[in-house]
Amino acid sequence: IFFFSNLFVEVGGQELEPPAFLPELLNTPERILNNATLFNGVFQNVESVALFFDCLGSHFTWLQSIFTNFPALLNFVNKMKCVTGFCPRDFEDYGCSCRFEMEGLPVDEADECCFQHRKCYEEALEMECTWDPSKISADVSCSTKNLTCESGDPCEQFLCTCDKDAIECFVNAQINSSLNGLDVSSCPSPVTETTRKRELTTRHVEELGHQGTDEIQAVTASMEEGLQ
Repeated sequence: IFFFSNLFVEVGGQELEPPAFLPELLNTPERILNNATLFNGVFQNVESVALFFDCLGSHFTWLQSIFTNFPALLNFVNKMKCVTGFCPRDFEDYGCSCRFEMEGLPVDEADECCFQHRKCYEEALEMECTWDPSKISADVSCSTKNLTCESGDPCEQFLCTCDKDAIECFVNAQINSSLNGLDVSSCPSPVTETTRKRELTTRHVEELGHQGTDEIQAVTASMEEGLQ
């Protein structure tokens, strides 16, 4: 029980809010907890709840930024741990993309997995696709490691594939401990469309270096208009 009182701490301005059930859980005699079912039977005892939140970690990661309901988060964290052996806590303040807020382009393979997972859910959001909590598996055991996506619903299929690809990515990734707590000033800036156009403008101006000043200024002005 003491575990929960220290689990939710403020780190880097992001505070992980305790689940609504925790105050009641903390004041419930353990003899009752051991005979209770939590989350409609998903967790059979307080130890299994503690194990899940220990795996989830005390910091926000990219998962809290993409999942909009607890069942979806629970399902992914369980599959991630069962298949890869990793927990979200392993990626707290990791790299540039595994954080709660993406600070820049990924800096290694694991960070790339977070980056692609985040981008996949951004695409799903544009498609107005979200998980239906009532259709998400509540199995938190490692009895099944099935990552097959065979839903007839286009949105469910898309979201399932996002999670499947992310987990398979982590299977082949290694954690670089030096990237935990990486200074975000080291993160490569995302290449935006405006940045790309400005780079092209600079390149064209350099190529025109042998031509007259008036012609260079005319070309530069024309290309700068395209950035507006």
